[in-house]
This record gives sequence, structure tokens and C-alpha cells, in this order.
Amino acid sequence: MRRRRSTVSESNDEEDEVSPSRRGGNLEKRKRVPVSEDNCEANARENLRLIELKKKKKKERKDKDEPGPVAEAEAKAEDSERETDEHDDLARSMGEVVRVSGTGKEKRNHYRSFEYDGFQYHLEDPVLLVPEKKNQKPCVAIVKDIYQTFDGAIMVATHRLYRPEEAVKNGGGYWPSGTMREVFYSFHRTEVPAESVMHKCVLHFIPSDKQIPPRKQLPGFVFQKVYDTERQMVDTLTDQDHEIYSKFLVGD
Repeated sequence: MRRRRSTVSESNDEEDEVSPSRRGGNLEKRKRVPVSEDNCEANARENLRLIELKKKKKKERKDKDEPGPVAEAEAKAEDSERETDEHDDLARSMGEVVRVSGTGKEKRNHYRSFEYDGFQYHLEDPVLLVPEKKNQKPCVAIVKDIYQTFDGAIMVATHRLYRPEEAVKNGGGYWPSGTMREVFYSFHRTEVPAESVMHKCVLHFIPSDKQIPPRKQLPGFVFQKVYDTERQMVDTLTDQDHEIYSKFLVGD
């Protein structure tokens, strides 16, 4: 009988599932197993390796959260480049101040020209302005004043020229024209940021007793009349308006 119990105990496949109280003898034997010096050194080296690995990962997380000197320098360089790009997108005055108007926050320095997007613009230049609405055509205008505001913005004052479909007629409708490239001069003064200027355009004055030449012969916009925005009337330019059209005059 004793031999049978000894045989069953040695061959039991469920020994790992037996409670600790029933395996006390075996656990005690395991604790008494001697550990060699080689094993101790190996364990110590492994523990040291794990500690160093944890330190390395902690440092990597810290460097990621707090950029070092190189990353900070790169960030500053990017910010500086971004500020430079934004500055390049703004118009700049050119030349000396020709006159000063206003005082305090209303003070304005006036110039003869300005630069924007690599192009130079001067007083009396005909230009196209960005339309107020998407479905509108660019506004035709003549630069009459260039000034810098108290906060440094460059502004452009213009006299607008109206397309036939923009010139409202007193009593309804619009003033007719023989050609779609004809515009009506006006004394309607508009002040817009210089960045609203799209580019220069070609403008000609044709005396009222002359026919408007074909586009191939004389490209660009043409004007013969002046539009009164208050009366909503179109009038013929006279010799008294010589200063208006002399620069754009075509023919004798």
C-alpha cells in the first residue's frame, strides 16, 4: 500500500494545480535550491540594463515634450521666416514723404508711389481693383493719392471708372455704350488698402468727335464721358476737364 501511494504522488500530472498547503514540502525544497554566483551576476546585469532602459525612455519623453536648443532654434527660424513672408505680402511705400496731413491717430504720410507683390505703382496709374463680390468684374480706377496710416497700412485713394453695366441710369436701367470696353470717368473717390490693387491696366481717352478704334488697333479700356454718381447722369468731357484726360488722350 505504501508503494502505491508513493507511485501516484510522483506521477501526478495535476501537481501545479494543487494548493500551496498541499505542496508545502515541494516549495520548501525549491527555496533551498542553491543559487550560483554566475546567476547573481547575470540578474544584476539584467536589472541594470532595465534601469538604464527606463532612464533612456524617460529622457526621450522629456525631450519630446520640451524641445532642446536645436529644436527651439529651428522653431524660432520658422517663426521668423513666417513673419518675413507675411511682411512681404504687404504693400510698402516708396520714396520720400511728399506731404503730411492730419494729427494724432489721423496723421497720414503721403507718397508718390508704392510697391506691392514685386510691382511699383505711381500716382495717376490706371489699375484694376479686386471686386467687392465674387461675380463682379475688377473695378477700373485711377490712383489719385497714396498714403500711410497711423498704424502703418498703405492706402490708395482712387477715382473710379464705371463700366456701362455699372452706371445706373436716373429713372432705371443702365447707360448704354457702343462697346463693352468703354468706361465712364467719375469723381467718385474710393479709398482701399493698397493690397486691393490687382495690376495696372491700359486706359485711353477718345475725344467725343472721334470714333473708338478697334481693340486690335488700340487695346485697353477707353473713355469719352464722365458719369455723375449723384445725378446718375452721363456727360461729355469738356476742355475744362483737360487735366483729367490729357494723360490718356489719343489723337489730336
